[in-house]
Amino acid sequence: MSEQQPVYTRVEEASSVESGEQQPSKRPRSKWVALCVSIGILVVIALIAFFGLDGSGGVAAQRNANNVEVIDISGTIEEAGDTYNQDFIEKRIATAKNDPNNIAIMLLINSTGGAVYESDETYLKLMDYKEETGRPIYAYCEDYCASGGYYIASAADEIVANRNSFVGSIGVICGQIVDASELLNKLGIDITTVHSGANKLMGSSYEPPTEEQIAIYQTLSDEIYERFVGIVADSRGMSVDTVKTLADGRIYSASQSKNNGLIDNIMTQDEFDEHLRELLGDDITFYHETYQQSGVSKLFNLASNAISAVRAGSSELSASLEALDELTYNEPMLIYQP
Repeated sequence: MSEQQPVYTRVEEASSVESGEQQPSKRPRSKWVALCVSIGILVVIALIAFFGLDGSGGVAAQRNANNVEVIDISGTIEEAGDTYNQDFIEKRIATAKNDPNNIAIMLLINSTGGAVYESDETYLKLMDYKEETGRPIYAYCEDYCASGGYYIASAADEIVANRNSFVGSIGVICGQIVDASELLNKLGIDITTVHSGANKLMGSSYEPPTEEQIAIYQTLSDEIYERFVGIVADSRGMSVDTVKTLADGRIYSASQSKNNGLIDNIMTQDEFDEHLRELLGDDITFYHETYQQSGVSKLFNLASNAISAVRAGSSELSASLEALDELTYNEPMLIYQP
């Protein structure tokens, strides 16, 4: 059979915002700017919704026989970001699952990880694909296949890495608390929040964490860690104890990962493609659809940045407190932080 070249599909989007003259207002300038931005965004969102620019990428109506769905696990794993979108990923898996001409999934992973929820949902969707179809999954590690990225790779029947890949970082961060209470005291700022429940404000930047609260976070972290270790043990055919000797949060080079059993082989991307042709047939077609952030998401990001800039200009203290809040997160994360 003649060799077919990989098929790449890319969706390009464009949107524009028309600005009009605004009427004078007695509102403070910063609030007026924020209001104008918000109104402009709503108008453009309505236009995008009307013309159907949803950024989902669409699904090919007809796929060739013996096709492999190539799915990017790229950037920070989160609900919706610049390079990773949970809904988009799940649609790609569903497309492969429901396509009678599909014979496998290939994961292209370049991620230091991210949120526990999205990492686990993608892993479970991939495992469901294998159980329902009996078809294999293959993973190729690019720059990073770390933490949540490796969690997802554990759904694969075979994991291959580039020789310069960093793999592993099996561990959990269960919240990051920035205690700014002493700084606020020096500035003469007292923030009081009325609440019920001694631990309702755990993780707040405005008061130090108690020993009980730290212990609570630790129990959550340990539970997620045990699940992560168990998934890796099942995937790699290792004992839990063996995995735990590797799972101290560190990353490994490709050669170290192979020696430790975390990956199966080291290849270039082209060599990996040829490897799959040897396994699946010379006539396979690769369908690779790259995620494109929707116009709506882009506009919301622009609006958020614009409003943040307005706030920063109107109040340095408020901007400083917001910056502290951004350093703090209470959500458990499967992420490597270089």
